[in-house]
Amino acid sequence: MSAGHLDGAAALDQAWRGNAGAGPRAHLPRERRTPICLALVHMVGRPDLWTERGPTAEAFQHLAGRRRPDSEEALMLQLSWDLWAGGDGVRLRDLLQLDPDKLRAIGDLLTAIADSASPSADPSAPIERWTRSQLAENQ
Repeated sequence: MSAGHLDGAAALDQAWRGNAGAGPRAHLPRERRTPICLALVHMVGRPDLWTERGPTAEAFQHLAGRRRPDSEEALMLQLSWDLWAGGDGVRLRDLLQLDPDKLRAIGDLLTAIADSASPSADPSAPIERWTRSQLAENQ
């Protein structure tokens, strides 16, 4: 581990591919997941929890031992981790506790992921648009 970042991105990518089915998630390589995770933690004012290399040591401390996300910050961090590593810690009922703007942003993210899996689409364009809009809104 260096500077509090997760090493072993290849292992995480392998874990992700092992959990991926034929759906849109299978078309979401790490280079597209990273900006999404960055935007998710920015949405709750915690850009210090994620970097281009992945979750920080502080993020791991927050994730350790937590059963269910108990705040919007914890929920967005867990959602970032689930997206990054292919986990399943966030449930629909958790998302429904978000304020309307964040819930709408997550809905837009899901649409962007689905659109990126379309055979006729540039796979990075919908996610890049979503990421840019979220980072601009949450600066």
